[in-house]
Amino acid sequence: MNEQDPNSNAETSWVSIELCTRAMKAAAQSEDWEQVLNLASDRHEKLRRHFEQFPVSSDSADFYQRRLTGLLRGEKDLQHLASNARRATMHDGLASNKNHRAMAAYLKS
Repeated sequence: MNEQDPNSNAETSWVSIELCTRAMKAAAQSEDWEQVLNLASDRHEKLRRHFEQFPVSSDSADFYQRRLTGLLRGEKDLQHLASNARRATMHDGLASNKNHRAMAAYLKS
C-alpha cells in the first residue's frame, strides 16, 4: 500500500495559500479591488480548511515553525489590502450610484 506523506499534503495546501496571497498582492498592484476581495475571502477559507485538516501538533510543529513566521509577518499588510479594497469598492459603488441618479434626473428633465 502506497501511503502519502501527510506533510506533502500540508505542503500542497500551504503552497495554495501562498499562491493566493501572491495573487491578492498582484490584484492590488493593478487596483483590481473586486479581485482582491474575492481572493481575500478565498485565502481566509483556505487557511481555515488548512488548519482544520492539518492542526498544529507536536507532529506538525516543525512544519509550522518554518512557515508561520512568514505568514504572520505579512498578515497586517494583507489586512490593509483587504480594507483598502473594501473602501475602494464602496467608493466606486457610491460614485456609480450617484451617476445613475444624475443620469435618471437628466433623462427626466
